[in-house]
Amino acid sequence: MAYSEFRRSKKRRSRFDLTAAILKALMSESLTAYQMIFHLNLNAKRANKYLEELRQKGLVELRRDGKISTYVITPKGIDWLNDYLKLIHE
Repeated sequence: MAYSEFRRSKKRRSRFDLTAAILKALMSESLTAYQMIFHLNLNAKRANKYLEELRQKGLVELRRDGKISTYVITPKGIDWLNDYLKLIHE
């Protein structure tokens, strides 16, 4: 599902759907927390909470380059996303 599809959706996303959306967004490029908030239509508090949880679980990694911090998906995150996508398409 593309960023714009998530932004148009008025339905509340489940924890799994939101995790998948974050990981999917990170598949193509690393993103800052602000970019996640904008593209996935999240409030800052919720986005930071989810990103920290995903970081603690090893699904994403925080990389710092000077003042800029970006998130990247880890191999464990890719595995989680692939498993999730298999489940929802069965």
